[in-house]
Amino acid sequence: MKKMFFFNSAKFYILIFLSIVMGMSSSNFMSMWMSIEINFYSFLPILVTENLFEAEKSIMTYFWIQSIASTGIVMIILSMKIFSSEEFYTIMMFNFLFLKMAIFPFQFWMISMIEKLSWFVTAFILSVQKFLPFILIASMMCLKNFFYIILINSIVAGVSGLKTFSMRKIMVFSSMNHFSIMLFSMTFSKKMTLLYILFYTLMNFMIYKPFKKMNMNFLFQTFSKKKAYSFLILIILLNMMGVPPFLGFVPKSMVFIFFLTKNMFFFSLFILMSNTLSSFFYLRMLISSMTMSMNFMNSIHLKKDLKMFSVFLIFPFMMNFLML
Repeated sequence: MKKMFFFNSAKFYILIFLSIVMGMSSSNFMSMWMSIEINFYSFLPILVTENLFEAEKSIMTYFWIQSIASTGIVMIILSMKIFSSEEFYTIMMFNFLFLKMAIFPFQFWMISMIEKLSWFVTAFILSVQKFLPFILIASMMCLKNFFYIILINSIVAGVSGLKTFSMRKIMVFSSMNHFSIMLFSMTFSKKMTLLYILFYTLMNFMIYKPFKKMNMNFLFQTFSKKKAYSFLILIILLNMMGVPPFLGFVPKSMVFIFFLTKNMFFFSLFILMSNTLSSFFYLRMLISSMTMSMNFMNSIHLKKDLKMFSVFLIFPFMMNFLML
């Protein structure tokens, strides 16, 4: 079966790309829903091929959750004129979209099914597959009513990520935090939000390759004897933390500056707190890599390395709070 899909996989990637273009150019909810469905069913063969005979339960979980959410969305679209209250329609639509994207309080299905998937599929689900539901949320233009839900999503992601040692679960919680900031940024700049999504997608696909090569599944497996992989992972993790002067710092800083200019200090404080917690996810990876490296522990330059390590530990936290 894997050989059968090998030569046809390019067709599915083209369909996924075309569905995203179709969704971005859609002028109504029905055509947007159709593009989401084309995207979903084009991704299924890739999902099955990458995880054949390894993750049947995870694949079925993903299929049923996405199908339930899609059915709910199309039912709401078809019955829009029946609802006398626009608020009820909006709440139900956002619930199904949050279910599709695994945003609080619907994140548990993603956490339970992500373990058995390959790193490529994990990166794809956490970035590309969230793109079209994100566009549909943007088209509704009523995110201000859901600010507190998005804020809670960011805090839950930050706290939950501290309790797990699974690398894939850590990436899920990181994705939740990043998409919270994207949803906030959408309220004032769609162009900047689009750039944020592109940067995040690029970083996800950059990190999956070394993780796959090094067979990294848990936090204590982040050490590699190959210096090139270790350096690449270091750069990508610092980028995802949003540490200057890396690209990941630009969209986050713009969101924080906007909230400060609008005197939204409450949201700024909680976003900074959740962002600091999510930064600690990546610091734990760096700490694990350094402490398990025999070259690091036995180096004659141990003191110099420890000083560098302390800089990496303190610097992102200082930068987050200095932005206030």
